[in-house]
Amino acid sequence: MSSVAVPERREAAPERDGPPRAALLVRVADTVRAWSPATWAGVDVAVALVTLGALTVPAALGVPTHEGHPAAALALGAAASLPLAVRRRWPVPVLAVITAATVAALLLGVRTTPFVSNAGPGVGLAMYTVASRARSREEALNALGVVAAATGILNLVAMALYPEQDHNAVHSLAAVAGGFVGDTVRTQRAYEADLAARRRAEAGERTR
Repeated sequence: MSSVAVPERREAAPERDGPPRAALLVRVADTVRAWSPATWAGVDVAVALVTLGALTVPAALGVPTHEGHPAAALALGAAASLPLAVRRRWPVPVLAVITAATVAALLLGVRTTPFVSNAGPGVGLAMYTVASRARSREEALNALGVVAAATGILNLVAMALYPEQDHNAVHSLAAVAGGFVGDTVRTQRAYEADLAARRRAEAGERTR
């Protein structure tokens, strides 16, 4: 008598605990989007204060080395970081002040952060804000061109004035990165607004 082969039963793989990573990221993004203007204002203030405390204060205290008077380091470092607290309210003036303070520190040979060329988040974040709120890509590119040219050219001047100090094009690169990301966000917002307007128009047509 031939025996009937019984198919082998395989146990189902146990389900992983917790939501999938993609869903978790979407949930986090939705939560951040739902933050109120007051919450974002608090975040901006925190970023400005942390930038000043974590970067400028050590530089003024001589970490890693003293370059320029400590008072000048504090003043220029504050001008390059504290305006971030109001970047959403006055994006263009904030970008102008931070860029001016940054190039002034370079030309005066004052170290406002512990990093090469006074690297910090100020220029990139301010440029992102301007680009993301610009009325058009041309407006964003104009602002980016001014900032990138100013920081790039004056960085070369600083290299000639202070050959003993290390310099690079970090601020120009930060401006380009901030401008690119900001323009991408602006384009996405415009697309979503246009899509929502079309859906409202279609819904209005169907209800007639």
